[in-house]
Amino acid sequence: MDNSLKLMEIWLNTSDVPETGDYRTLPAIYLFEPASSRRSPAHLTEVAMFRHILLPTDGSVLSQVAIRKGVHLAKSLKARITGISVMPEPKFYLYQTDIIAQVKEETVRQHQVQASRNLAFIEKAANEAGIPCETLCERSDHPYEAIIGAAEKKACDLI
Repeated sequence: MDNSLKLMEIWLNTSDVPETGDYRTLPAIYLFEPASSRRSPAHLTEVAMFRHILLPTDGSVLSQVAIRKGVHLAKSLKARITGISVMPEPKFYLYQTDIIAQVKEETVRQHQVQASRNLAFIEKAANEAGIPCETLCERSDHPYEAIIGAAEKKACDLI
């Protein structure tokens, strides 16, 4: 009796199967079944690799497409989502002495409004899919550092 395991992929939609054989795009749900077994699919065990997904956004159209795909993946994995938007640090240089405090405050407020819009898109997509979602707004001049830091702090499995 052959005890080797056969890896099977679950596809939400058969049109998602890559025809080119490029398996780097496979979803992260796998089923394991002994190769010699003739069991029905109901007896297979599902193993989810990712339970908490971090979705960063900058508000761009490409980011919104990625969010929709991330929400779709989270729903298929029964994972939860954390959305993050990273705002730049407010900087005003000494030679810009003619910038008044109101302008500085308005710049910070505009960044906060944009970040709120970006995060609202994630919340809306997650709510429509029925997925638990929380959001974060961080400040950093290096967004990748804030994103990695949030992933570590929130114990995310996937970015």
